[in-house]
Amino acid sequence: MKSPFVLPFTAENLRAMYTQTDVPTLAILAQELVDRGLYTHVPFVSDENAWPNGNYRYKVVPGNHDLHVNTPWAISDDVASFLLEGYPKMSKL
Repeated sequence: MKSPFVLPFTAENLRAMYTQTDVPTLAILAQELVDRGLYTHVPFVSDENAWPNGNYRYKVVPGNHDLHVNTPWAISDDVASFLLEGYPKMSKL
């Protein structure tokens, strides 16, 4: 018999826990998972205004959970830009 995994946290617990951080955060969401409704119970994931510190961004990209493995070029520019954001321009890295 297959038993579904149930998280020990409510959606409100997750929102309170994650949105309070002041660490800059970039979420990459796979379109196939969005289409399947995997984030419907945590709407704050796709609402940048739900993060009171203004430090959260997200992007939905084509693919599934393994998009970072199967098509890393689909997210590499976004991740690189995010990591370099806020730092002074350097002539050499």
